[in-house]
Amino acid sequence: MKQFLFTAVVLALLISCKDEEKTRDTIDRHTEEIQQKAGNAIDSAAKSIKHGVEDAKEEINASLHPDIILNESLKEKGIAIGKFTVENDKEGTDNKLVVYIITEKDFNGSLTFKVLDKKGIESGRATLKLNSKAGGAGYKEVIFDERTNIQNSYTIEIN
Repeated sequence: MKQFLFTAVVLALLISCKDEEKTRDTIDRHTEEIQQKAGNAIDSAAKSIKHGVEDAKEEINASLHPDIILNESLKEKGIAIGKFTVENDKEGTDNKLVVYIITEKDFNGSLTFKVLDKKGIESGRATLKLNSKAGGAGYKEVIFDERTNIQNSYTIEIN
């Protein structure tokens, strides 16, 4: 009887060990699946956050630039404005406008740039001579007097 009991206990232990191995394997497999799904979810959330931050940053940067108003007669002549930045000149004042100008028609003439504060008071004026063929485009630098400081709340009119 002791031998039977011993054999039954050993057999029970062997069976429980095999079940334990299967249980561990199942737990390990499910753990890996959960980790992979969690990793994918985190990656997706991180990408969404990154795109949201980039969009917000671009929107903030756009709002931190002065407005540019292109005269209707220039639009009719085929002039269009793309991206632009306000930069420091060698003295450190924000008096240099770098603007991407597109000509949809041949154009040979001068463009007058006026810097107006938020009350509409002019604080700078510069002229750019432009000779461009239809379909031409490129960045142009417009440098105002060193005392002109183009601020984000200002407007730049192009006539």
